[in-house]
Amino acid sequence: MDINKKIRIFKKPSLFIKVKYLFVAFTALLVSMALVVVMITVMSFMKVGEIEIIGTNPYDRLEIIQATQLKSSDNWSRVDTRELEEKLLREKKYLKSVEVTKKFPNKIVIRIEPRFARWYMDFEGVYYALDADMYVIEEIYNVKGVTKLVLPNVRTALSEEVPEFGQSETETKETLKIIHEISANAAVSSRLSEVDVSDRTNIRIVVDEKYDVIMGNSKDIAGKLACAIEMLGTENIKNSEYGGEINVSAYSTLSYGTFRAYSGPEK
Repeated sequence: MDINKKIRIFKKPSLFIKVKYLFVAFTALLVSMALVVVMITVMSFMKVGEIEIIGTNPYDRLEIIQATQLKSSDNWSRVDTRELEEKLLREKKYLKSVEVTKKFPNKIVIRIEPRFARWYMDFEGVYYALDADMYVIEEIYNVKGVTKLVLPNVRTALSEEVPEFGQSETETKETLKIIHEISANAAVSSRLSEVDVSDRTNIRIVVDEKYDVIMGNSKDIAGKLACAIEMLGTENIKNSEYGGEINVSAYSTLSYGTFRAYSGPEK
């Protein structure tokens, strides 16, 4: 036998050590279970405390809190966050998304993403607000600051749906494309008062509430808008008290537009 070879001898743990380890493990398990029981007991008595709202709120804070119908006497642990989310989205039409979470010890956190009325349309004598994605939000009574949208042959105005309009699917798609192109133009988007796409061969927009821009058909929308914006920047048009008509319908072939000033109301 090689004398340099070391032989390690492992002794089997005694019965006492085994019992000791089992006792420690069992004690730790009991402590853990006791903590869980205490936690559950404490949570069952916890009431709703602070309600925190995160995000741009298109409503008054109190309106959101009232819509949740939460009370300080409600049990915090039993608050159904999914139900709260659905309730807020159902009752507050200008909320695009809602996420409700609970934060220990008794806080309710509501994260909201708003949506705004980008357009309004007249359907059977009633005004309806539409968001940027063309979904109907609700009936609207105060249209100040909202762009009027005139669509062809509107047939429906159902909440949370894109209105049905146009004589065919092709007309609908082409009209939506035109609306998007006009709305996406940064130079004119915020200045729009009206967009009339009821006739794709005779598109008309109103800028700054007093300039009627005649665009003709849907060919080269970007070029026509650029021409109109350039004309709006000239001194004679800017100084026109009552606005006027800017015709850029022939821009595609002539590369310029014409302006006819309005004379104002008769005295």
